[in-house]
Amino acid sequence: MFWRKKKPTEPELTKAAEGSKLLEEGFAAKAEPLLSQAVKEHPDDHKVWGNLGVARLYLQQFDEALTALRKAVKLAPGQPTHRLNLAVALHQSGRTEEAVRELRALCQTHPEVADVHFNLAVALASLDEIDEAIEELRVEITLDRRHQRAITLLANLLQVQMSREQ
Repeated sequence: MFWRKKKPTEPELTKAAEGSKLLEEGFAAKAEPLLSQAVKEHPDDHKVWGNLGVARLYLQQFDEALTALRKAVKLAPGQPTHRLNLAVALHQSGRTEEAVRELRALCQTHPEVADVHFNLAVALASLDEIDEAIEELRVEITLDRRHQRAITLLANLLQVQMSREQ
């Protein structure tokens, strides 16, 4: 017979886990208060800060989302997901030029992440940088051939490009 030590239960981690699960299921409004409590209990946990930022982004609480996502990036600067979510929050809050700078930097350090190229293309297209957006979409589709939104956006931007050339 082996001695099995039980893992201690930590209510704060449970709040973080529950908040993360609710966020994954699309319930940002229910997740946000749990994640807000979890970051108070675990201020150095980059994953909880990142999830809190995403929840606030879904709730269109842009300043609060940016604050949480910046904290996640500071705690885990090598984690591309936090930087990508920060760029998305910048773009959605109307700070598209900042988002493009962040996404370009992220493309340099993580060129293998298809979502980075897709979000850069979206941001560039919103700035009417159609040729650059098309190039980023081509890279994205090379990395993820089944990304339907990227394929559709590429087709639309190619039509725009052709109509401008006529």
